[in-house]
Amino acid sequence: MAVRNPFFGIWFSKLSRTHSCSISGILDMAEEKPPRILRIIARLNVGGPARHVILLTEKFREKGWASELAVGEVDSAEGSMEDLAVARGIEPVKFEKLGRDIHLFDDLPVIWKLYRLMRRFRPDIVHTHTAKAGAVGRAAAFLYRRGHWRGLWEPKSLRVYHTFHGHVLRGYFSGLKNSLFRRIEWALAHASTALITLSASLREELSELGVARPEKVVVIPLGIELEPFLDMAEGVPGTNPVRGELALSVDTPLVGIVGRLVPIKDHLLFFEAASRLVKEGAGTRSGAAHFLIVGDGEMRPELESRAGSLGIRERCHFIGWRSDLPDIYESLDLVALTSRNEGTPLCIIEGMAAARAIVAINVGGVGDLTGFSREAASSPPERGFRIGPVGAIIQPQDPAGFARAMAHLLDDPDALIRLGREGRDRVRRRYSIDRLVEDLESLYLKNR
Repeated sequence: MAVRNPFFGIWFSKLSRTHSCSISGILDMAEEKPPRILRIIARLNVGGPARHVILLTEKFREKGWASELAVGEVDSAEGSMEDLAVARGIEPVKFEKLGRDIHLFDDLPVIWKLYRLMRRFRPDIVHTHTAKAGAVGRAAAFLYRRGHWRGLWEPKSLRVYHTFHGHVLRGYFSGLKNSLFRRIEWALAHASTALITLSASLREELSELGVARPEKVVVIPLGIELEPFLDMAEGVPGTNPVRGELALSVDTPLVGIVGRLVPIKDHLLFFEAASRLVKEGAGTRSGAAHFLIVGDGEMRPELESRAGSLGIRERCHFIGWRSDLPDIYESLDLVALTSRNEGTPLCIIEGMAAARAIVAINVGGVGDLTGFSREAASSPPERGFRIGPVGAIIQPQDPAGFARAMAHLLDDPDALIRLGREGRDRVRRRYSIDRLVEDLESLYLKNR
């Protein structure tokens, strides 16, 4: 660390000679000051990223860091995790226009307000999460570093990180918008100390999209509080409150899908596959399956109508957002995912921790998470699906393959137990919150 003030240098030189004091000693004392980290996310809507930032804000406080969280407002149609933040003793700083929608004239004042927050809080680290917060947060961080009279040649010391929990560069917008957003992300990557992805597959995808070179991207897998799920029985128990609520016996196969009811999650494919399963599996165990839809969102009326038109409405149980997730997963035989785009889906980690087999579309980090090699995950499957260590993966846009995968698994209860056990062992080793905090702390301190 260079001493730039000549008067300080003269004073310090005399102090060193008089009191046998070294510059390293002074700097060591200065470094004992707890690091200050500002975490920014667009909103605390129900989902993995919101839980992720709440837990990280709490855990770094427990380590003695000055750890704060800035958020936008949750849309009225979405479930909120703000209660979880309050329960963990976190009062986020709220910004009215920091939501997911992008509007230039609304976003400029948000950048200015985040800059002013940084001026007050004086962070050593700014870490952004999700696309909108990543854009305005990193723009504000750039302004904070450079926005003073010596900023061009002597910027403030600040490390800036952004986590891609997924991305909106494919599957969300038109081709022109996708191209524009890729250029914006490329520019923001140059203003970042490092980018973080939750899987190696997502890092490769960002490189292919031209967002950043692979060496700029660090892979740090997701971590959650696994304990509520690890003590559950490996199979569906004789009694379960959720099955009791639905009036389903322990022998009735139950497939669950957990997530927001929005287009990117592609529940329409799930219902198409469920319809095929019921019709083609008549007389088999899988043909008697019911389907549990956990979550809410803008598509709920359309999805309920679609289930009716497919003739499976009485088999589909829409229960909205729930806080009793361990009981939810315990009630299931199989956990499903049909998203068009994902980073590392939290519901798959939770399902694996609960010792439940997985059936999922192979997108984003799903192959890494479920233990498939990249070659196996990307090669065309013979039956429309591929069985791996913890369940089945299916190529996108293939409801017939998804139906066959569900039938294959549900008709083999012993395989469900075996795959669930392997999934639990896998997440216990790789996806704990303590491991996540250690990995992030190591990254933050390495770049000091």
